[in-house]
Amino acid sequence: MTKSLSAAEIVTLGHGFMDAKVLLVAVKLRLFDELQDGPLTGRQIGERLGLNARAIPDFPDALVALGVLERDADGPGARYANTPAAARLPGARQGRVRRRPARVLQ
Repeated sequence: MTKSLSAAEIVTLGHGFMDAKVLLVAVKLRLFDELQDGPLTGRQIGERLGLNARAIPDFPDALVALGVLERDADGPGARYANTPAAARLPGARQGRVRRRPARVLQ
């Protein structure tokens, strides 16, 4: 017989899925490549990746919560940077940068 999951365990599973999706979207958009040359504001990230304005600041802040981005302040002037862990993610190497706009999160 299988163990029945509690409500808390189901919520934990859901959060794990959401965390993974946020990270995969960041990799797909090559966000970590964009940050290789230095920190960017949320607005700059949105412009470079072609994101809907509503994705900022929630999208990069979710990555801060996951520990793959750092934020230097609060508010619209806050700048986001890769953590050392993010520098090791796929696509975040050798200055490879995707310049065309993405359609994700629009």
